[in-house]
Amino acid sequence: MADWCFPFKTPPQQWWNQGRAFGAYRTKTRKHGGCDIIKPAYEQIYAVADGVLVHEEKEFYLGTFYVTYQHGPYLIRYGETQGGSSTKKKAGDTIKKGEPLAKVGLMYKNAKKKIRYDASGPRGHMLHFEMYSKGSDHSGLWSDYGPYNRRKDVIDPGPFLDEWVKNLP
Repeated sequence: MADWCFPFKTPPQQWWNQGRAFGAYRTKTRKHGGCDIIKPAYEQIYAVADGVLVHEEKEFYLGTFYVTYQHGPYLIRYGETQGGSSTKKKAGDTIKKGEPLAKVGLMYKNAKKKIRYDASGPRGHMLHFEMYSKGSDHSGLWSDYGPYNRRKDVIDPGPFLDEWVKNLP
């Protein structure tokens, strides 16, 4: 995994501070199940490693989407992407490390009314990056389990991102 790369060509300010970090509280009982990498809407996201598309583009949060790839022993959900921007369309499609994967999504306060968040504000737009340790398990990632509302094998991607930021696509 030392040769894996960061999902953007330029490093962000931070992904481990305050509410952006894995484990940060979202509510009194629910914790954040990934790391948020703040970037402008429509910025290109790149594959962190060679992989296979497991979950095709699906609706995610505030008008954004997600795709899930198996990269080696891990499953990675690339969340809050722009609808229609996924470069691979069918489960089983392969991707190479550093290849364009999708674009950062434009988030909406109200997706039905298309009321956008101010990208210059503190919320911004982002890649929501989740990792799961059982990459060969392609079952759903949502669950009612524990404080993350994710599968039991959800792991903190922060230490991995800290290493990969040294290797840009």
